Amino acid sequence: MNRATNLVHLNHEFLKVRIKELDLKLWWIAEQIKVDRKTLSRWVNGRVKWAQRVNAKSLAGILECPMEHMIHLDEIEEFASSKELGEAAKLMEQEKLFELVSAKDKFPLLESLIKATIQSHLPQSLLGTLYNYLSVSKWQQSMCEDALYFAEKALKIGEAIGDPIVMSKAFMNKGIVLAKLDRLEEALQVHEDNFYGYCHNIPMAQATAMGNIGSVFWRLERYTEAADAHVKSLSFYQKVEGEKPFVAMAISAQVLFLIYMAEKNFAKAKEYLDKFEEFSQLGEYTRGRKLFNLSRSEYYWAIQDLSKFETFFSAYTDDMLNLSKEDYALRTGRLYIAKNEVTEGLSILKQALESHKDSYERERLETEIQRAQLLIDS
Repeated sequence: MNRATNLVHLNHEFLKVRIKELDLKLWWIAEQIKVDRKTLSRWVNGRVKWAQRVNAKSLAGILECPMEHMIHLDEIEEFASSKELGEAAKLMEQEKLFELVSAKDKFPLLESLIKATIQSHLPQSLLGTLYNYLSVSKWQQSMCEDALYFAEKALKIGEAIGDPIVMSKAFMNKGIVLAKLDRLEEALQVHEDNFYGYCHNIPMAQATAMGNIGSVFWRLERYTEAADAHVKSLSFYQKVEGEKPFVAMAISAQVLFLIYMAEKNFAKAKEYLDKFEEFSQLGEYTRGRKLFNLSRSEYYWAIQDLSKFETFFSAYTDDMLNLSKEDYALRTGRLYIAKNEVTEGLSILKQALESHKDSYERERLETEIQRAQLLIDS
């Protein structure tokens, strides 16, 4: 319970994520809501847990979110009993809220919803599932240490009750985080242990584990093994009864597109590009639909249909800020070349090459630079 009706207990983790998501500066926020910068910093870092309700309301307006999202669990319990929170947690699982929210890339929202409903007295299998969801929401926000923490909690619960699904999802999260930390051989071992030890002929679990194996092979530049794994993953997804997991299928199709592009097998690349679009639409996969125009532009650049490249790449420019600095330079350089401004495009590509460390991307850049130089020389 809060200490006074005019005070609220702030969820500093949500504040930190939301401010980063909106790319706001603390000094600017402090000026807008008329509080001292040090006070705001203490709220965000969790050193001061309570705030005046009027200030919290102003802060919610700046962060463009309901004030309830910023309120910590003990504050939310004023509006719902423990029993009601438990029922809400069960409904989250039954109604597949995780899939609906994650398809829209609303991971801070997902995290807040889970933390608002998680209770120690919940059935252990449900508690393990919620910890796994928290792990996903954390690694999706690149909070790898937190993601590992929640994955280990889920794994401990899964092992205690002998639940293969909870254990499989925990291993999946652990492997994904290890890959994000560039510990690829460890990640591969975790995903293989998961597939062969915990999936137990469950098509969804088998598909997810095999897809993760394929993604690590891709990172290791073992393209043939990566392609085989993702083709198997899609076949497992097709065996899932009821509604198909189209978002996961879209991700596997996208990786297969990238693999065949790397191998210059453009017919196969086109086949999986079309599937990527189809599955993204069916699953209402927001990120997939945003990336589709970019992927199309990659394909048309590779086959040197520069008119279509420019069309699809221009359609993607609203989301260009999602690209890394190096990728932005690569694609901008291509766009200049497609517009016959080859000298400017060559200069941008050379700058990108200087900062790119990935061997595959460097090889692509070197190829583009050679192509641009030939155009200038001719």
